[in-house]
Amino acid sequence: MTIQEFAGQVIETLQAKFPEYFRDAEFQVQQVAKPGNLILTGIGIRMKNTPISPLYYIDSALQNGQSAEETAKEIASQIAKQSSLPDSIDVNFVSDFESARQYIVPRLIDIRPGKNDAYIKNRVMTQLPCSTIGVIYDLALPNKEDCSMSIPVTKDLQLTWNVFTDTIHDAALWNGPRIRPLKIASLAEMLGFPFDPADMTPMNGLTNSVGVNGASAILYPATKELLEERFPNGFVLLPSSVHEWIIISKDLSTDTMGLLDMVKTINANEVLPEDQLADDVFTLDDEGHLVSIA
Repeated sequence: MTIQEFAGQVIETLQAKFPEYFRDAEFQVQQVAKPGNLILTGIGIRMKNTPISPLYYIDSALQNGQSAEETAKEIASQIAKQSSLPDSIDVNFVSDFESARQYIVPRLIDIRPGKNDAYIKNRVMTQLPCSTIGVIYDLALPNKEDCSMSIPVTKDLQLTWNVFTDTIHDAALWNGPRIRPLKIASLAEMLGFPFDPADMTPMNGLTNSVGVNGASAILYPATKELLEERFPNGFVLLPSSVHEWIIISKDLSTDTMGLLDMVKTINANEVLPEDQLADDVFTLDDEGHLVSIA
């Protein structure tokens, strides 16, 4: 069965099994570029009286042998949860910058050639100085059931807003700490193991409160000061993934080339292509900017 045929079966099942949701819905099957140069197939569903058309990706369902009925049930369940968007939020806010700016958050992405070319082609982006890391932007939707729900900030949306990229970037850095606060913890704690504060290790993880695209928290204005308090002798930043950094005390990181080799090896063997951030080792300069030290 092709992915297009499977999508058709899922849509038919949604309409037949859940008419209360999908009687007046509009469906569109789309192929979408994702990080890691992946091309995924999603079903876009526009519900009555809303301009937003969320995509529900179905590739893994087909690959795992899931039936169209099971997939339709999962999509219906997700839509039921998404109905928890506050009534005070008008989804038409997306097209108005003054209304949308309070929801813009940053996200880091690998911009080395061949890594995410198709995905970033129509995304508003700021390249971090002297690095192969870019900052892209999302609108973080206020949903208590799914804190990672977002809308991408594209070049088309920027044209609608009629604002400069610097304005979008500044809004994202202002909102990030408020919407997805910084989290610094021991690696054991971040991995869910029991943690004793008395056993604080010089190796920590840095992410955000939702653990999704948390590497961007390194950009927050207060991050540098917090890291300097925790690591008074200095620190090294290892890009674990787009979701988090590993922070090592400078006292334990004298072998920079060894750390670089470790990052490259882990990226090559352990980290999914869509989650890789960089083959490099970093710290923060006096102004809080990422700088390579390898």
